[in-house]
Amino acid sequence: PDRRGVIRADRFLFVGRISEEKGVEDLVQAWISQGIHEELRIAGDGPERERLQSLSAGTPNIRWLGRLGRDEVRREMATATAMILPSRWYEGFPMTLVEAFSVGCPAIVTGIGSQAEIVVDEQHGLHIEPGDDAGLAYAVKRMAGEHTLVRRFSENARAAYRTRYTPEVNYRLMSEIHQQAVEMEQQLA
Repeated sequence: PDRRGVIRADRFLFVGRISEEKGVEDLVQAWISQGIHEELRIAGDGPERERLQSLSAGTPNIRWLGRLGRDEVRREMATATAMILPSRWYEGFPMTLVEAFSVGCPAIVTGIGSQAEIVVDEQHGLHIEPGDDAGLAYAVKRMAGEHTLVRRFSENARAAYRTRYTPEVNYRLMSEIHQQAVEMEQQLA
């Protein structure tokens, strides 16, 4: 258990749209081709769901949860070893990472775009290359086998949420930006 008494099972979670750009096919393929034994839970829906669900039909440790409500997603995040976002393409700002951090869930992400900025490698989780089955398998096995590492990542993720992403922090930052804009306008007038 972590400091809050949460027990993180050796299971990994994907939450999001099941589509090409999200890299869910890479995730499923890695689980199958690399013989990953840990449980993968996939929450969400999208155009690739049926095809990928059929592809993984003979893999009992891949569970398709479908679309979940907000509270169900938070429960899944709170007990997962890590959330995996194997995006193939640059993404803006995935809110699922902020939600995961709010419950202390570390992440395995492709080290591209904002994911690499939100999840600092070896601090809040691990970075992998897009489409790298062996790299993903290594990251999963490493986190499943090193509970003290996961605990540290979890604590760091929760701390990052408290210092960067809470509504109060965002309100303060927006207020500061507004005040700076007002001051600049007054200087220009």
